[in-house]
Amino acid sequence: MKRNSPAKYTMPVTLNFVRCSIGLKIRCGSIIGFLRQTKMKKRVLDMLVGAAGKNVRVNQPFYVDYGSNIFIGDNSFINLNCTLLDTGKITIGKNTLIGPDVKIYTAVHAKETSERFWEEDDGAVYVKTWTQPVRIGDGVWIGGGAILLPGVTIGDHAVIGAGSVVTESIPAGAVACGNPCKVKKRREADI
Repeated sequence: MKRNSPAKYTMPVTLNFVRCSIGLKIRCGSIIGFLRQTKMKKRVLDMLVGAAGKNVRVNQPFYVDYGSNIFIGDNSFINLNCTLLDTGKITIGKNTLIGPDVKIYTAVHAKETSERFWEEDDGAVYVKTWTQPVRIGDGVWIGGGAILLPGVTIGDHAVIGAGSVVTESIPAGAVACGNPCKVKKRREADI
């Protein structure tokens, strides 16, 4: 039997389906990877993150804590297997490239063991956590496997080398790498 055209299927996507519930870890990649139509991918991405500009591409798998605290600028690209723990705000500027396996963390815990937990009167024990935002400027390139720790800012047009651990803010136009990540040279052309 000959088919004249392929069958078309539609799948209703609701916010509850995508986010499941606040506080649950969402494996975004399995949802985005399943959806092949560009408009549908954009719609799902818009539901997963706080805001996504025009022409944003996120490869799967893509892991987040909440998603709603992530803001991505126009023409930015996040490669596969990235983890954005967005307990606090993560801002990614426009025209920014983020390589595979990049980790961005906003949660902070106390260094002293005795300060990391508290116990309620009913005996329930909780972890003390606070957040510091991560800001990534416009035109930034973050190499694969880099880790950005809470509170750092990556200035416009900076380049972060693969495998770097960014513990302090990096200025605009800098080329930086290492563990801990340090500025190796400055580029003035893009600034």
